[in-house]
Amino acid sequence: MLFAERPVAVVFDWDKTLSPHYMQKPIFEEYGVDERSFWAMANKHAQANSAILGLKCFVEHEYLNAILELARNRTFKGLDNAKLSELGQKIQTYPGVEDLFRRLKAHDVEIYIVTSGIRTMLKDIPFVKDCVTEIYGADFADYRMDKDGNPLPYIPTKDKPKAIQSLVRVVIPSDKIRIMHEISKGCQQGNFDPCIGIRAEERRIPFKHMIYVGDGVSDIYAFDVVRNGGGYTVGVYNPPDPQFDQIEMIREDGWLDILGVADFRPESTVGTWIMKKVEQIQFEIRKEQEAAAQVDLVEIRKHAPAFIHSWGKSVT
Repeated sequence: MLFAERPVAVVFDWDKTLSPHYMQKPIFEEYGVDERSFWAMANKHAQANSAILGLKCFVEHEYLNAILELARNRTFKGLDNAKLSELGQKIQTYPGVEDLFRRLKAHDVEIYIVTSGIRTMLKDIPFVKDCVTEIYGADFADYRMDKDGNPLPYIPTKDKPKAIQSLVRVVIPSDKIRIMHEISKGCQQGNFDPCIGIRAEERRIPFKHMIYVGDGVSDIYAFDVVRNGGGYTVGVYNPPDPQFDQIEMIREDGWLDILGVADFRPESTVGTWIMKKVEQIQFEIRKEQEAAAQVDLVEIRKHAPAFIHSWGKSVT
């Protein structure tokens, strides 16, 4: 076996799954940019690029380019990674999210976040920092490099403060397939390439030991991978938003084990279901380990030495 540990993983989308708002909302509020107009522009640009190139282009990529451009023209003056981390502290979450994360952590569950949002805005939120094993999301570099890859020194001024310079990582919906396999295989813990083939029973977290929680069509890739691998999927929605029809369609298409309101408190349907399912999976893991140990014991007992004594031999 490649890994001694056999953890359970709960993987969450972020926007509209754990939070009622897109995480970029504090950026727009900080700089006085109309959020609705920004997203309309990003969607139009993605559609225009799709038409011009004859290829599918994604708003998850386009909005990051738009943020980068607004930082360059100083609409988002001084927006560097430290500022993104600071603004991340203002992100709101649904009821019970922090409590659920801490309860999962107390049950030795590994928590992952897979989002098309900005990783830096999440990583320093106290309960996320305390509880989450890894965040997969978009990243900006707020530095420039020379041809050898060395960061160039930069002395910020009042007129030219430090700011994001380039886009270094993006997560579009189909990337969730790769990421789910990376988590399942244990690529980070084993320090190996995600393309290496590993059989289901040898993976650190087989999909049957995984729960994925999401809210919409961008999560279908993850729902598909986890559910077809024997794992479990949860869909959530916020009643005040026009979200229900979309997630209900996903449920009707067979992607979900349970659908509920985005409320993660202990007494809520979704919060209760996740914790009960975690306990069930952990029980199944213990049974598998006990059964495997019994098989090993049976095999060992077959190799007991046969003692031969002189007094047991026939004398002629």
